[in-house]
Amino acid sequence: MSIFQPYDIRGKYPDEINENTVKDIAQRFVEMTKSKSIIVARDNRISGPSLTKSVTQALTSFGSNVIDIGMVPISLFYFSMRKLKAPGIMLTASHNPPDYNGIKPCWADTMTFSQSEIQELSKKPSAPTGKKGTVSKVDVLQDYISYLKGMFSFGRQLKIIFDTGNGAVGPTLNAVMKNFDHDYEILFEEPDGNYPNHMPDPTRPENIKKLRQAVLDKEADMGIGFDGDGDRSVFIDDKGSTILGDRALIIFAKQALEKNPGEKIIYDIRSSMVLEEEIKKAGGIPIVSKAGRIFLREKLNKENGILAGETTSHFFFRENGGYDEGIFAALRMMEIISNSNNKLSKIDAEAPRYFSSPDMRLRCKNKDEVVEKVTKHFRTSPLAKKMITIDGAKIIFDDGWAMIRRSNTEEMINLRFEAKTEDKLNEIQSMVMEQVNKTMTK
Repeated sequence: MSIFQPYDIRGKYPDEINENTVKDIAQRFVEMTKSKSIIVARDNRISGPSLTKSVTQALTSFGSNVIDIGMVPISLFYFSMRKLKAPGIMLTASHNPPDYNGIKPCWADTMTFSQSEIQELSKKPSAPTGKKGTVSKVDVLQDYISYLKGMFSFGRQLKIIFDTGNGAVGPTLNAVMKNFDHDYEILFEEPDGNYPNHMPDPTRPENIKKLRQAVLDKEADMGIGFDGDGDRSVFIDDKGSTILGDRALIIFAKQALEKNPGEKIIYDIRSSMVLEEEIKKAGGIPIVSKAGRIFLREKLNKENGILAGETTSHFFFRENGGYDEGIFAALRMMEIISNSNNKLSKIDAEAPRYFSSPDMRLRCKNKDEVVEKVTKHFRTSPLAKKMITIDGAKIIFDDGWAMIRRSNTEEMINLRFEAKTEDKLNEIQSMVMEQVNKTMTK
């Protein structure tokens, strides 16, 4: 499988991604950006220092000056690009297991490379010529903290439990939180690329068990879990329940629209229909996007939306440059709770809950054919009221919907179902699965 995925560059070290592959990518990056200064960062993976050394040598061999900001969360990487006005490369595999690593390439405006630009990076670079560039080390932490202090205002002190999962977020988060008057604790703060306590993916229930228990044991207002490089934040309410990404976006949207009525809120196609309903109710304009952080960011910029969010807990705030970084999202949720008389569980309960299936991933050798035939069947069915086809097919029925998408990287199809009643959910799922099973080759 190619390491050049639709959204990023990622693979197993050293078999799929190694010092030689990142060298070629870095040199192509110089050719594409034509930048004399390039920011380099990494998360805390064990292969990070060696890969960073190779990237740095490749960039300087092409005459670019490297600004090395060290082992940092994605928050500092994005912030440094805004402050220093330079493109950047971050070596990270986010929530993947320890033997993975990858490259997140960004333009100077912090926009990550598009699908076509990532494919351009796979081409062989030219031979280096001319004068070598220099390497300088820069620390932007204090500037970042000063920036955050000016962005947030808290009404009351909260008790917060964080879980940084031995990823890259812990030390930066601790430095940030020392500047705000909250009672907080950080679980697994020390970066450790072996991830000895749990994998760095807080969207999986098994990875936030200890966070949930700590929230309950210590009667905290909230728990917040981060992935390995900190571009996602997952929220646990005061009762120990997980606030999924689309429901967290409801809370963010209501706060944003209270101050800015009539603004656009971008959300991914997998989101609950509750989200669209609540955005409209709050006076906003809901706009659906293809799933994937690159597509959410592009849609946010194109529509000049005030906010975007994904079911996978990536959140994008226009006021923060429009990129996804977990520390900012965490502080915003804390600000909302701190300035409210209600607990997070009560605020979440203000929006109705419908019945939904888990995300279903089915092995399927003819994934394109299945998606095409299921889409064709329901396009002419009187039961389907509407169809959204920007990413597979989301089939809208009375009081519910079904979604079918092909995997970009595997022989899989992805399905999800939602309805206002359990009976309707079962009815929709049975209808769609009947059509899937007629065509699918396992």
